[in-house]
Amino acid sequence: MKKKNKYIFILMLSFLILLLAGCESAKAHYNDGVDNYSLGQYEKAVDAYLKAIEIDPEFTKAYFKLGLAYDNLEQYEKAVDAYLKAIEIDPEGAEIYKTLGNTYANLERYEKAFNAYLKAIEIDPEYAEAYNNLGNIYYNRKDYDKTINAYLKAIEIDPEFVEAYFNLGLAYDNLEDYDKAIEAYLKIIEIDPEVAEAYYMLGQLYFYVLDDLSKAEKMLKQLEDLDYKFYLHLYNKIYQ
Repeated sequence: MKKKNKYIFILMLSFLILLLAGCESAKAHYNDGVDNYSLGQYEKAVDAYLKAIEIDPEFTKAYFKLGLAYDNLEQYEKAVDAYLKAIEIDPEGAEIYKTLGNTYANLERYEKAFNAYLKAIEIDPEYAEAYNNLGNIYYNRKDYDKTINAYLKAIEIDPEFVEAYFNLGLAYDNLEDYDKAIEAYLKIIEIDPEVAEAYYMLGQLYFYVLDDLSKAEKMLKQLEDLDYKFYLHLYNKIYQ
């Protein structure tokens, strides 16, 4: 009886050792994928993540990172499959749903993107980026009231969310609420004085809408050292 128990113990120990070895091997391939991804070597990253998944088919992070690598390779269908597999393993991954929504948007499947963002928000009601991206869907639908509400919610959650302020400015611009658009772009500059797009948008509003050449030229001056491409665009709009 003792020999039998000892035999069972050895079998269990061997199984545990093999299991741990497999996990370590999967983790090693995953880490290799992360390294290649950070270097922009997305095809190598894909190969590494697939090896990790082959060893550990329940490796949620590997599926998620695989999706990101496919996204960067513009292989969006494969990215969707990877994200859906990650969700199958971890149905409460808000970031996975948000990123899936982004990929659906790239595929112009806006209704699916919309539902993915809603699911991300359902899981994490404080997910500012999901609200911002939801606002983008509303913007594409030209539903500007809901667009603005979504961007404002994103900003309420993250008061320094530059992208949400920029999108908010665009929405107000479309509604011809130029004072609020200017306010949004000025807020961007307050948060990050290096955002060239904000100066560019302000320059256009000052010149075309407010007919204020002096303020437009101030924005132009800021762009001269910040981003010469935007500088030239604005220069041509003002002086030609």
